[in-house]
Amino acid sequence: SKAIVLENALIDSSQPLNFSIPDSLKSEGDSGSYIVQSRGPINHAFRALLQEAGATIVSYIPNNAFLVRMSAAAAQQLAGPGLSQAVIPFEPYYKLDVTLLKQVMENKPTSPSVNVLVFADAHAATLDALKQMGAKVVTESPSPFGTQMVVQNAMDVPAIARIPGIQRVETYSTRM
Repeated sequence: SKAIVLENALIDSSQPLNFSIPDSLKSEGDSGSYIVQSRGPINHAFRALLQEAGATIVSYIPNNAFLVRMSAAAAQQLAGPGLSQAVIPFEPYYKLDVTLLKQVMENKPTSPSVNVLVFADAHAATLDALKQMGAKVVTESPSPFGTQMVVQNAMDVPAIARIPGIQRVETYSTRM
């Protein structure tokens, strides 16, 4: 019940984080998204607590946690004693699929195109940030969690993952 299970990490929320994340895959400033774990099974009171803090639930994360969009101030409020088991910034490290993470960690070249999932409330700001880094969005399609985009000229995958509006970055492959 104290485990937070992510594709790229297994976090024991009863312990301090004991793995190091490279600086290139850490948030710069407010990440804008957090993993918030309940002290027990998720219930109406926990959802109400998130809503009162101004958090928007994006998706469930095993075990008893949600990925939420909220400010750093709201995260500090929820991290108070007795309110939640854990409040953890959703670091760029957690956003990369396994293939991309391995390539980045081993300093290997990545594909110049990636698939990204953008949080629903961050579409315009994310498009602007991608444009500023020279990346080009070639397609967009809706999903239940936001907008999926194919991004070309994605030469700096960690920088793309550090954009607060990005929820997920995956290897691009042409559909057959």
